[in-house]
Amino acid sequence: MRLFPASIFMMTLALAYLPGLIPREMFLGYLGVSLFTYLAYATDKHSSERGGKRTQESSLHLLSTIGGWPGAAFAQQILRHKTQKPSFRAVYWITVLANIALFAWYLSPYNVLL
Repeated sequence: MRLFPASIFMMTLALAYLPGLIPREMFLGYLGVSLFTYLAYATDKHSSERGGKRTQESSLHLLSTIGGWPGAAFAQQILRHKTQKPSFRAVYWITVLANIALFAWYLSPYNVLL
């Protein structure tokens, strides 16, 4: 279920980039932050299995908020990491909604930055 919103968002991102609705930097930024977030989850999973230093949950949430939530969704599904703690999942979904709201605002006519 986590992959459906992330997949739809990434397709929407590509469809917004192709006709020039969003700049290349934004498109590549989302891809880069998502990849980095996936790797942060993978590193944290590896550390948790070996008793090493963990990544702070607040850091994972920050990465999701700034656009890495699709990568987090894929990491949670593929790596089976951070899927059992309800408080983490609740905050994760808040970061998803916040990021999507900012993206929608950017595309809207109310964005005065355009």
